[in-house]
Parts: sequence; structure tokens; C-alpha cells
Amino acid sequence: MGSGQRPAQPDGMPPFTVAVALSLPALMPAQEVRDLGLLRGLPTEASAVSDAGAVVVGSAGAARAFRWTESGGMQDLGTLGGGAARAVDVSADGAIVAGESVDASGVIHSFGA
Repeated sequence: MGSGQRPAQPDGMPPFTVAVALSLPALMPAQEVRDLGLLRGLPTEASAVSDAGAVVVGSAGAARAFRWTESGGMQDLGTLGGGAARAVDVSADGAIVAGESVDASGVIHSFGA
């Protein structure tokens, strides 16, 4: 085998390379940046968006989990009794929010809302 040649595959077929070029703008519909606002006066950070873009979840000030919808606006999801929670994901249809929260004794737990 000379320089620059690759060995044959285990099935005896010659090696091959596939190159794929994708144009992201062609695959993604035009998006609009939107200010979702503050929660309790705290800056917010989005973590996930439902498939249709109707539900956004995230955290406010690293202490409160939120869910945002067009109709309901910014909704505080509360905590499990401690001082902090954050939402990290949302189901495709936006019905279930997953995250973590600190309970009253300081132990971190997962939650679904």
C-alpha cells in the first residue's frame, strides 16, 4: 500500500469518503429574536424551546425556573422547598418541563412540571 492509500474495508470493498455540504439557512426557517422579559426583576436565560417554538424554558437569576408561552407570558415554576431551581429542557409538545431544584434541606432533586 503506497502513501496516501487507505486499506480496504473488512468486507473487501474499497474505502470511500462521503462529503455532505449543508446550507443551514436553507434548512432553518427565518427566526426572530424576541425579548421574553424578566422574572421577579431577575435577568433570564433560556435553556430549551419546544419543537413548535411555543414554549421556552430556562432560569432567572440562577435561582428560579421558568416557562414562557405567548398566552401566559413568564411563569415562575417555583422550587421544591429550597432557594433555587432551573429548567433545563422541555418536551417536544411543550407540555412537560424538566429541571432540577434544591429542597428545604439543601439536596438537589430532578423535577418535572
